[in-house]
Amino acid sequence: MAVSSTQLVEVLERRGIAYSSDLQSDLHISQATVSRLLKAAGRRIYRLGKGRNTRYSLLHPLF
Repeated sequence: MAVSSTQLVEVLERRGIAYSSDLQSDLHISQATVSRLLKAAGRRIYRLGKGRNTRYSLLHPLF
């Protein structure tokens, strides 16, 4: 089953904030696929931290 960036966004809506490993577990996909989906989601994703400590959340508009 192919996973889309929409499904990644749904997981982040549920979790609020997540490590790559959390996304891998929830979506049953590899780290490389998580990276591709994060890139495809573009500006909707906010990255916190660097390297292994990077966490991801959705960027929410202020207005």
